[in-house]
Amino acid sequence: MTTDFSASDLLALATASGATALAIAAMRRELAMSRFAAISAAVLYASLCAASLVALGADVSTAVVMAALIGVCVLVGEIDRRSHIIPDTLVLAVALLALSAPFGDPGLTQMLGGAFLGALFYVVHGGFSLAGREDALGLGDVKFAAALGAFLGPYYGLMAVVFAGGATIAALLVKPRTAPSVALGAPFGIGLSAALCVVAAFRLWAMP
Repeated sequence: MTTDFSASDLLALATASGATALAIAAMRRELAMSRFAAISAAVLYASLCAASLVALGADVSTAVVMAALIGVCVLVGEIDRRSHIIPDTLVLAVALLALSAPFGDPGLTQMLGGAFLGALFYVVHGGFSLAGREDALGLGDVKFAAALGAFLGPYYGLMAVVFAGGATIAALLVKPRTAPSVALGAPFGIGLSAALCVVAAFRLWAMP
């Protein structure tokens, strides 16, 4: 028995493979993992996650893209939590996955989403810079927002930003009781990456 792959299937496999390679590079550089450990973790995760999504009813293209997206977003959140940065390699990984986003959005819609959210975050970044708070929203957040907008489109991208903002504000309102002298930080990349996965899943499985 032979299995035929469509052009969209091949594109999904190619972009997911590229995003995984970029994720491995980020794990080695930002998390100081060895080449063997990073490759082993990425391959094991991608295989298990994609297989689980297929078992839940997703087609192969959707499964490999979403598995790669979730893995990249987990890395974004962890690295931003540790270092307060979003590596360009992971921004590029999300932008690459946008080429095979499983929603059927026209390319123009995706470009508008990336441009809109990128411009919005750049304006906010400029406002914080003028106020002397450059650390409040870094350029990594700006670039990640643009990639998020390209993946989700302008409407759902903005929905993800609102979701991320609410989650981040909620986190900031939680005051640690045991160490009041330690300032609580809530890197926005954590909220953005979580929101990207949640809204992408919502579009795929909750929309009629």
